Amino acid sequence: MVTGREAARRSGAHSVVLGILAAAALACFILALRWYVQTSFRHHQWKALPAVAELDGREVFVGGFTAFGEKRPHFVAAYDTGSMERLWLFGGMANRPHRICVEGSSVFVVHSDVGSLALDLRGGQLREVEGPVVCPSRRRAEASSEQPVFDGFTPNERALTDGDLAVANGRSSETAVPIAIGYDPSTGNERWRVAVGTVDPDDVTPFSNEQCALARGRFVTHYRDASGLWHLVALDARSGERSWETELSDIFAVDKVAALRLTDRYLYVLRTQTVDVFDAATGELLGTVGDEKYE
Repeated sequence: MVTGREAARRSGAHSVVLGILAAAALACFILALRWYVQTSFRHHQWKALPAVAELDGREVFVGGFTAFGEKRPHFVAAYDTGSMERLWLFGGMANRPHRICVEGSSVFVVHSDVGSLALDLRGGQLREVEGPVVCPSRRRAEASSEQPVFDGFTPNERALTDGDLAVANGRSSETAVPIAIGYDPSTGNERWRVAVGTVDPDDVTPFSNEQCALARGRFVTHYRDASGLWHLVALDARSGERSWETELSDIFAVDKVAALRLTDRYLYVLRTQTVDVFDAATGELLGTVGDEKYE
């Protein structure tokens, strides 16, 4: 027969064991949470079109991304385009970057509703800013204020012009098949008309060439095929001849081509989770920043 004192002793021992187990479980949970935060930092979404600048004779790009699992999840990072090496990281911030631009040796980060900040291009240190900062809406090629009307063609947005070259990106008015049209900006006369996709038109996703870029006589856009793969297409802006076409890597996640930035040497492709960098002349993939899949 168990006495009251013995029952109390056993109950106390049982409580101690339960306390130890609870403490161990809490410790495991904290360790797992720390592991999640540390590893999930790699899984992020790019939110701002990279700004491009020259630094010590090399091309660098600065972009903004959101890291999952962080209380202040928004970051800005700079990369050497040639080596894809990260030069610096600034963050975390409570508000996501809305636009990033580079003026001289300063990187300006504009938030959508809470002002701006300035960073040093070389090291990412915070700089003092006098007055409001407004990033100019710049493109390598300027958006044409006046655009000719072409038969059977519906433009996605205003055409791009670069000197005596102009390209309108859009779709067939009847079938929605992605089409690009090159024309003389001084006269508005059509020079060439090309279907963006090289696969069967029925296998090209309508409206899938929303983004485009024009620089140094090269026009780049994209399209999506029936299998869901994205294709990049480069055309000679003067003749419409296809310079190259390449497929984007398949990402196991919701993916889209959010923006394109084209320079003399490189093409930057902003996707949902990555920034892919290509050789502008050949279409060769040079490197990727970000995660291509959730693990």
